[in-house]
Amino acid sequence: DAEDYAALLQHLYPVVRGASPGTKVVFGGLALDWFVPDGPFDPDFLDNVLAACEGQKCFDVMNFHYYPTFRSNWESHGTAIIGKTTYVRERLAAYDLAEKPVICTETGWDSVASWGSDELQSRYAIKAYVRGMEADLDVVTWFWARDSEPGGGPGLLDVSRQPKDSYRAFETMTLMLENAVYQRMLTPAETGDERIEGYVFETGKGRMDVVWAEDGTRYVAEDDPFLSLTVEAGALRVVDKFGHETEYRDESDGVVDGKITVQVSGSPLFLEYGW
Repeated sequence: DAEDYAALLQHLYPVVRGASPGTKVVFGGLALDWFVPDGPFDPDFLDNVLAACEGQKCFDVMNFHYYPTFRSNWESHGTAIIGKTTYVRERLAAYDLAEKPVICTETGWDSVASWGSDELQSRYAIKAYVRGMEADLDVVTWFWARDSEPGGGPGLLDVSRQPKDSYRAFETMTLMLENAVYQRMLTPAETGDERIEGYVFETGKGRMDVVWAEDGTRYVAEDDPFLSLTVEAGALRVVDKFGHETEYRDESDGVVDGKITVQVSGSPLFLEYGW
């Protein structure tokens, strides 16, 4: 019950902050999808809690969950987790709570569900976090760390705690972006094709882009488009999601014009300029 949850927050907030003034009270992670009548969740819960909390100290950090199977619900607000974050911030702003940080304590992709595979899961291990940076989320948490049954599942590790492809992709991402600072999303004018999604980072060495293609059939890897992406660079190091490297130079295509073209598919690539 939304009103009762708001009353609980109002009761607990001064107790928690009184005992530990630096502690942050985090809103319980909201599914905010799979609404009644087909699902168990109330579409008005968030608004009703925020209305009951208006003018009161209830929480410090807003928190929601995001799963790609519900992506279409949020596309009018932005791409994937970015769209859902935008919606949540709009609701906060409607109740004068726009300054609250927002986090996502559950996201993931299954490796064996009807909509999943090891390949798709490994791609999403990068996409979820890069998009989370564009959405300015303070925290994005993968769910789960380990599969609960043999054969696969949502974990980055299998049931025996051995790394899956998704873990290896996650590892590549953390190594590539360890010292990187997120800058912005690439525009269609820069990519040359609205199906190419890309994000720009600044590293200690210069610029790095993370790019991939989105073709609309998000649960099928086999029919990916292979799209040409031309960037302005004299040298380019391209790293795939498993850390395999390919080096390109301006003259590699036989023309010295300050441009390099690479092929982009649904699997994320890291483009390091002038390495």
